[in-house]
Amino acid sequence: MGGDIRIAPSLLSADFARLWEIVLKDRAPADGRAISPDGLHVTSVVWGPDSRVIAYSARPQPALVASSRGTVYLQSEPGAESRAITTMPGNEEVAGWPSALGLVVESPAEPQGTANTRVWTVPIIPGDAVPLTDALDEDASFVAASATELLVEASVRTGRALFRIPLAQGKPSG
Repeated sequence: MGGDIRIAPSLLSADFARLWEIVLKDRAPADGRAISPDGLHVTSVVWGPDSRVIAYSARPQPALVASSRGTVYLQSEPGAESRAITTMPGNEEVAGWPSALGLVVESPAEPQGTANTRVWTVPIIPGDAVPLTDALDEDASFVAASATELLVEASVRTGRALFRIPLAQGKPSG
């Protein structure tokens, strides 16, 4: 099946968002097929560094409910089945996938009802998530990363600030 592969979030109905894979042949849209499991609301999507793998966050209900538990799913190549790769309590959102650091997820990693979001790296094979922002006050958001540093925005007292966190072998070192 030739053509370019495009992955795009799309609304299936007013209640659920699905992730659709569209194959384009000669720039004309072909039939799409859903790659996210039925009954899930897709909330964020990131491409892997090789542009073949995608990770996405999805919830079992619409995003209008703030305390929904989200999970991160991975599709290893076009046409493959998606599989869940996270098991942290609370909501999880994919935030980025820099090649030097790996898959970055924002999550409180606490039972629902907490708002203290932290930034983590999550292995795409079985393994433990690595917290990257435990030393910050609260509510961290991923900005960018290299092999040697992570940039995040986080709450400080009554405002927000930009933080540079030194990294060594994918873990905070400062």
